[in-house]
Amino acid sequence: MIKIYEKFLLNLAQKGDKNAFGKLYDIFSPKIYNFVIHRVGVKEVAEDLTMETFRRALLNLQKISAESGCFSGWLYRVASNLVVDHFRHKKYFDEDFDVSQIEFSNQIDWQTIDKEKRDAFLRSAVLSLPAEDQLIITLRFFEGVKPIKIAEILGCKIEQLYVKQFRAIDKLKKNLAVQGMVAPIFLEND
Repeated sequence: MIKIYEKFLLNLAQKGDKNAFGKLYDIFSPKIYNFVIHRVGVKEVAEDLTMETFRRALLNLQKISAESGCFSGWLYRVASNLVVDHFRHKKYFDEDFDVSQIEFSNQIDWQTIDKEKRDAFLRSAVLSLPAEDQLIITLRFFEGVKPIKIAEILGCKIEQLYVKQFRAIDKLKKNLAVQGMVAPIFLEND
């Protein structure tokens, strides 16, 4: 039902209906913001990247095909690319502390460090993954997006998504192990 409504609004927006684009913005901006904030960890940066995502959507409205794919999938891909570009140009995290300066023993349990540091470790490990793996991990585990929707966003079959998800989780666990961290329970494969 939402997919039909999404296509309907996209068609209206492409015909110049500003209210339709406004409704698309209202529906998807919170989702895109949440997706971006989990990747960058800084409110102001997330707001800027979310706005840039929708600015690009507005500029490219006529190029987005309602029939070939979903508008939300296009938005997630644009947002993901903007996050990658952001870190490519910044080359550092906007954090109050440097993750590499934290000393820890062989294996730190997630419960023994505070949320801010835990989030920084996890964000660092996720950002070290290839862009598609970052997208899968963020959508699935931080945003709670259903696998069928992620497969649609990536333009793959659900079976392929499960293989990609398994591999992304495996890479993430290895990255966390390098940092001396055990993977949090929510990263266990379904």
